[in-house]
Amino acid sequence: MREREGLLERVEQALRRAVVLGLVLLAVSQWMLANDQARILLSYLDRGEAWTLPALTGLAAGSRQPELWLTIEVVGRSSARKAEVLVNGVGASRFQTNRVRFRVKRGDLIEVDCTGYQDRLSFRVTGVSSGITHPVLGQEVTSENGIARFGLVDSGGD
Repeated sequence: MREREGLLERVEQALRRAVVLGLVLLAVSQWMLANDQARILLSYLDRGEAWTLPALTGLAAGSRQPELWLTIEVVGRSSARKAEVLVNGVGASRFQTNRVRFRVKRGDLIEVDCTGYQDRLSFRVTGVSSGITHPVLGQEVTSENGIARFGLVDSGGD
């Protein structure tokens, strides 16, 4: 009988601790949602759930993704120093000459920021790595004081 009472007391104590811990976690989570800085951190962590890490995708085990490159040239100019190639909205290269070559990955959004020019600028894809199915070799886009979009890089893989 004493053995059974001792077991019941231990179970009751464990349940009490679990309830108290649950209430504390509830209070902390509610505080985090009410606090602006903590809420920003939570949204940052939430966005990170979709990130893939090389160790999880097999790259750490020795399999390597092929390097993919694009070459884009400005049409009808020797350079366009104010124009910048954007990969996923981040500056990747400037047209110091009439041609730039830069590294890309499948799913990258390729754009050219032409906001530094008032006149019409055209850009053409003059080189693609083997395996890239979009943008295609020879694809041309034109912009007037804005963003010229080549679109998403597709390598035809799964």
